[in-house]
Amino acid sequence: MKKSRIDQWNEHRKDWIRYLQNLSKFYQSENDKGKGSMIKFERQIRVLHELSLGLFINKNILEALIDPDIILNQTTMVDTPIDWVQSLDSEQERAVRKALHSPILSLTQGPPGTGKTTIITEVCIQMLRRMPEARILVCSETHVAVDNILEQLLDLAPWIKVMRVTNDPAKVSADEAVQSALTSQILSEYFTKLKDSGTIDSTLIEGIQYDFNRHPRRVERDLFRSFPVLAMTCNQLAAYDFGPDSPGFDLVIIDESCKATFPEIIIPLIVAHRALIVGDPQQLPPTFCKEDIEVLEGLGLKHMIRTGFLDRYFEEIPESCKSFLNRQYRMTDEIGTVVSECFYGGKLLNASGRSDPDSIKWLDYSTNNLYPDPRSSEPLLENPVEVDLIIKVLCEMQDRAEQGTNVAIITPYKAQRRLLERKINKLHLHRYNIEINTINAIQGKDADFVFFSVTRNNGSMRFFGDPRLLNVALSRAKKKLWIVGNGHFLCSHSVFKRLYEAISKTNQCK
Repeated sequence: MKKSRIDQWNEHRKDWIRYLQNLSKFYQSENDKGKGSMIKFERQIRVLHELSLGLFINKNILEALIDPDIILNQTTMVDTPIDWVQSLDSEQERAVRKALHSPILSLTQGPPGTGKTTIITEVCIQMLRRMPEARILVCSETHVAVDNILEQLLDLAPWIKVMRVTNDPAKVSADEAVQSALTSQILSEYFTKLKDSGTIDSTLIEGIQYDFNRHPRRVERDLFRSFPVLAMTCNQLAAYDFGPDSPGFDLVIIDESCKATFPEIIIPLIVAHRALIVGDPQQLPPTFCKEDIEVLEGLGLKHMIRTGFLDRYFEEIPESCKSFLNRQYRMTDEIGTVVSECFYGGKLLNASGRSDPDSIKWLDYSTNNLYPDPRSSEPLLENPVEVDLIIKVLCEMQDRAEQGTNVAIITPYKAQRRLLERKINKLHLHRYNIEINTINAIQGKDADFVFFSVTRNNGSMRFFGDPRLLNVALSRAKKKLWIVGNGHFLCSHSVFKRLYEAISKTNQCK
């Protein structure tokens, strides 16, 4: 008998609770890392139990998550004039209008370089213009995504009062405006003004400071009502018990949503009157570490590793409340065309106005060595041949590169990242700002030059051959992209074969 949507929903919720409970037991033996992880898991479990009670501020959101068809034709698009703050294309304008008019939720799919941050900031500004008393929550699975939004928002609309909430200020952007929005900075300035005014007894000020140090969550929660925009990660929000009498948020915006797990999505939606969910199911799904995967496999829940919770919503939700940003402004036409054809069925259009036939290259090589070496008792996923190729190109181009050129060198494997760091950090490549990282850590970022070190030249391609991983790797480059890999090995994979053939047409396979 086919399970109903509500049965599937409850089963999914229970699977997540089982997984988090087992993960908590796994981390009990850890020290500081284990304690922090267990607190996060306990909060997520609490939220999933609340979910079973239907404790949503707007129960229509819960119903829409269970069955997207209930929001069919929910949006009444009113073609009223809008004084746009930013220059938007037609699809971006349509996405903003849907977000402003959707009474329950709207989804925006944003492929790389299409302006997801632009539409989020525009929605915030336009909503506060219409409803100055509105309260907006901006959140994401990562600090980087939250701060990218705040940097652009505060640059465009410095008049908006924003509060950036975090347990770890060291993870927050160094941008001056974002730093000034931190809770600790806001309170510091407040206490300074109280002391300078001379109208408040110093003992009382010390008492308020003591109360904050002792009960920071309570003080922060009281401050929330004073700020029209709050910004934090999804997991940070779970640290605050809003309770059934909480007014919630007029609009909750979740960025990079397809990279968030089921509980990370639910945490902000519980306190939302309506929501804007932004993401791209063609980019990275939630990331699970080795220990997480072992627990999932032990529980028979391996399918949760590769399937993001929201993936099906981008397919099933009615057209009236979803948008597809179809113009990319980041990459040259040549790079953009490859990304569009390989991952978006040709629907992603080029709008950067930059064409350079030399902008995408494949650095091929031949070697008798196998990486990883199957004869080794502990085969390392590192490839010195590819490292040397990358260094050669960087050195050759340095004299012609502009000072401050941003370079991203990315690889699927941590061992290769460490080898790249050891070798490249010894060089004097003073014209470049170089970031070396894994693909999982690079989503949401871009660079002028990008090198993708595939690393493997034998064995399984299942991990790095995931189209979502490849999409992220190939779509970070604004000006130049080098794919570094053994063509003979890689062309047995359908996506790499298409890439190789496309690049070969321009004689850019070296």
